[in-house]
Amino acid sequence: MPTRDDEYEIRLARVQRALWMDRGIIGKLEAVTALAKRLIPGCDSAGIALQARGEARSLAITDPVVLEVDLVQYDTGQGPCLAAIEGANVVRFDIAEGDDRWEHFAPGAIDHGILSVLSLPVKAGARTVGALNLYSTRTGVYDAESERSATPLAEYAGEVISTSPIYSYSLDLLDEVVDELATAELVNTAVGVIVARTGQPPERARQGLVDAAQRAESTLREAAEWELREQEFRSVPTQPGDGRRDRAT
Repeated sequence: MPTRDDEYEIRLARVQRALWMDRGIIGKLEAVTALAKRLIPGCDSAGIALQARGEARSLAITDPVVLEVDLVQYDTGQGPCLAAIEGANVVRFDIAEGDDRWEHFAPGAIDHGILSVLSLPVKAGARTVGALNLYSTRTGVYDAESERSATPLAEYAGEVISTSPIYSYSLDLLDEVVDELATAELVNTAVGVIVARTGQPPERARQGLVDAAQRAESTLREAAEWELREQEFRSVPTQPGDGRRDRAT
């Protein structure tokens, strides 16, 4: 009778096989986000979040800030991306217009320089599987025309997913693949942040992330999330008496 470890190895092999069969899916989704950044006026960065086991996972991002702002949403459990997925509708959010729907998300977005967000649901058939998120450092940039321009991109992302061998093979396997891909995106982004911050070569930065995970007895994914969350605090100068501390030391 297979043990739990045996079952894990079998499932891991299935994931790896599915990734090999469908190795173009991320490239296509990355093309969607790159086009959004290039074609939608005011869009400074973009990303796609897909659901895995009921939780959003970020992938196919154009810039590290996408992951940083997405983590704010995941931490607070609120924000335009999550609302677009849950409600299966388009969500526009402009902090400067006094939009107070997500009081816990807004401060974190501002800390990362994001003032406007446009999130569109990504649908595979009748099922909402994620969202295309467009972020801007300016206010008042997203309107009905932005929505009309971005809708075909979100629809294409849904088509890429729904016609993927992974999707047709197993929805459960899709969850695992999204986890695998999102973890890789998270780790690669965190490594890039470390390289930019320290000047280390990528190999040494990645090893430093591995070492940090081992010291904390955490996963590599958790160590990468920690690095990206800490990026917010490193960028804010410490002022005497303001209660902040340099968490990077």
